[in-house]
Amino acid sequence: LIRSGALNASDPDWGYAGTIVFTSQRTLYRVADSGGEPEVIVDDVFGVRPKQLPDGRGIIFSVPAGIMLFEFGADSARLLVPGGHDGMYVESGHLVYALPEDGGLHAVPFDLTSYEVTGSSVPVRDDVTGAGTNAFYSVSRTGTLVYPTNPLGGDRDRQLLLMDLSGSTDTVPLSPRSFNWPRFSPNGRLLAFNTGAGRTEQRVIYTYDLESGSTTQITFEGGTHAAAWSPDGTRLVFSSEREGTVAEDLFVMPIDGSSPPTRLFGQPSDEHAMAWPTEDQIVFFAAPRGNWDLLIADPANPDRPATPYLNAEWNEGELSVSPSGDFAVYESDESGRPEIYVRRFPDPTDQRRISLDGGREPRWAPDGETVYYWSLTGDTLFAAPFQPSQRTSRRAASVVTVIPQRVASWDIDRTSGRAVVTQAVAGAEESASKIVVIVNWFEELKAKVAN
Repeated sequence: LIRSGALNASDPDWGYAGTIVFTSQRTLYRVADSGGEPEVIVDDVFGVRPKQLPDGRGIIFSVPAGIMLFEFGADSARLLVPGGHDGMYVESGHLVYALPEDGGLHAVPFDLTSYEVTGSSVPVRDDVTGAGTNAFYSVSRTGTLVYPTNPLGGDRDRQLLLMDLSGSTDTVPLSPRSFNWPRFSPNGRLLAFNTGAGRTEQRVIYTYDLESGSTTQITFEGGTHAAAWSPDGTRLVFSSEREGTVAEDLFVMPIDGSSPPTRLFGQPSDEHAMAWPTEDQIVFFAAPRGNWDLLIADPANPDRPATPYLNAEWNEGELSVSPSGDFAVYESDESGRPEIYVRRFPDPTDQRRISLDGGREPRWAPDGETVYYWSLTGDTLFAAPFQPSQRTSRRAASVVTVIPQRVASWDIDRTSGRAVVTQAVAGAEESASKIVVIVNWFEELKAKVAN
């Protein structure tokens, strides 16, 4: 993250002619690499990952619809590669980019004079991973390709563990796969989770009955994931990128399958539900201004605009509402790194910092008097006391447990106090940490892509 005055800048690209382009709050900027006032390139667009073209006449960037081209001379942008993400021009004369629905890296001939695609798209590497609008690769001007074999850290090889808060664990009897976003139902009997890693693998939502051991598939299409339970435990709200959505919108569906998913809210950016504390409150995070904000919406009135809970220059997310409904704990990077804070709910007053040395993914204890959160490395669980009558919470958090593999996501059951965690299977992260370097890659690229 690069901060430039009041701008929450991200995705910087250092170009060929002494300029840097970057994004901030739905706006693309450029600034001289010697410093100065940033200049607006494109305003009011959910664009990410801008890259400058070598002649300095334009940039390419990603939007949900694909890769856009902006020409400075024409002062206009147009769709260049539908469906593509995280593209860059390489000196072999090609645009290289990811196609999330297919996975891998693709390339197409591109004419720097006419600024037109001059051939057909061809897959050039099938082992480059993408996640959302990001693909994990880089190409040097001299033709060296670099990428990790599995940057998601074993996402496709996880197990579900049930853990009591003394640290003892049992494995949920399901074969390892790309588990993510586990959530206990309000009565503690069911687990909702999704499988599928990023947008390169089809994501679907399941429930698992902890008493009977049965698994039920809830969704079947649309890249569905990140579910949260309704207060009565009969419905799930989740994100979906199904046909007709600009980004990942929120949908609601009964878990008995008696009716299809109903679209609730749609914004230009992705939306992920964090909590459904009451029938008329769904808390979700989205990035309408370029950074992640927390908002509250009424599922019974989807046409009513969502109202901000926290709206700032930094990122907030991973919110959990206390059992009493009076407080919310959340993660924010306002200090320059992720930390854990508590505010009153639904009015975000009386801020208190809970963590001392960074923290992620906070959850409330069933009694509302303890906040649990993970270390930045994801292997140490902390417990911090919380008393509503105390204005500050500066007592050092105590260590609950340390586990050998990083926890990717988790939840706490408010009926029993036990936790569920998604954990990489031993050895998965180590096998996923290799970096591939291919020199003289342009020769291979030219052989695969016909002009």
